[in-house]
Amino acid sequence: MARPRNGLDAGNGAWSELGPALFEALGFRVHRLFCAINGAFPNRPPDCARAGNAPGAPRTAPAPPPPPAAPPPASSVQRAPDKNGLLEHKYYTNSSGQRIHAPAHTQTGDVPPGASAQCRDGSYSFSTHRRGTCSRHGGVAEWLGLAK
Repeated sequence: MARPRNGLDAGNGAWSELGPALFEALGFRVHRLFCAINGAFPNRPPDCARAGNAPGAPRTAPAPPPPPAAPPPASSVQRAPDKNGLLEHKYYTNSSGQRIHAPAHTQTGDVPPGASAQCRDGSYSFSTHRRGTCSRHGGVAEWLGLAK
């Protein structure tokens, strides 16, 4: 494995001798810039943290992070069930990458909005695919809103 490379601008200050030696001892390959001690700071003003004070420093920076993912199209967003009427509040990610409310029982026994099936254990599924619907709840007792 190649040793990491480190650019070091010592600004002709006290760090000129210690800095390169320290980074080399840590295993870095050091690109030295203004590493000859000279209290007159002939190459630039001593404060390299200020913009424009390090004109000879290499201008490499990591690539910017990728932009955030676009929201899914409206057709792929599931209508959220009314959580106030549900007794369980767990979620799973389906095979299409959608976050889906897991099967849940209701406080009143009424069909909650967005339910696609009633499971044999009395819970309601919000699945958007037939395959696997109510699989851990005794299977489908009745399809409600999902094509059979």
